[in-house]
Amino acid sequence: MLPDTLKFPSGRTVKRLKQDAKALAKKEQIPLHVALDTVAEENGSLNGWKNAIKTLQKTYPVKSINTPKTNMNPYRKLVTLALNKAIESGKISLNWDNKERQESGYLITSIAGENTVINWSDASFGEIRISVWWNYDHNQHPQANMRAPYKECFQTSLPLAKRQRYKEFVGIVCSAWIERDSGRHIQGYGNESIFDRYTRKGELQKVKVLPNPEPLGFEIEGKFFM
Repeated sequence: MLPDTLKFPSGRTVKRLKQDAKALAKKEQIPLHVALDTVAEENGSLNGWKNAIKTLQKTYPVKSINTPKTNMNPYRKLVTLALNKAIESGKISLNWDNKERQESGYLITSIAGENTVINWSDASFGEIRISVWWNYDHNQHPQANMRAPYKECFQTSLPLAKRQRYKEFVGIVCSAWIERDSGRHIQGYGNESIFDRYTRKGELQKVKVLPNPEPLGFEIEGKFFM
């Protein structure tokens, strides 16, 4: 529906011209559609009321009813995107059989068009620590080519470099716990339980505007277990 606040070339709004047309129709005893055409022409549209409205409709921005939501906590959004990637690639399973086993690894992939490192390690009772290094540039990592144990091997929640050097090679770093025993969810709510966080200036806004991802078989929030 066209808003009544849109204006004709004369500066008068659609609402005011409708009122003018009704007054004119009553005064001159003419049909309303004739009065509408008259006031349209008097206010700068020479092709009548209907054509004037069509022209205004073309200039009116129509909001899509399918505009994706972007309101998820940005760190939790990244963790969700990362966990989805790990599940899709078969690296992490949400199924846990109550048997303790060593589950750890890493995956280098792309999330929202940016190079990303995902690494994980099991804790106990089916919990997994998952970490995301988003907008990561390995060539700029100061410890990319060092010898062990100083060489970056993607095994820890934080990169193997001094924190003041992070801005040189990574945009956002964050970690969370994945619950698989009492349910399947990322532990905590909002920023709660998202740990080992680092954010380079300007990077968080890039994640905020990303559409909320659809989690693959898990909840994006849930109880945190100490």
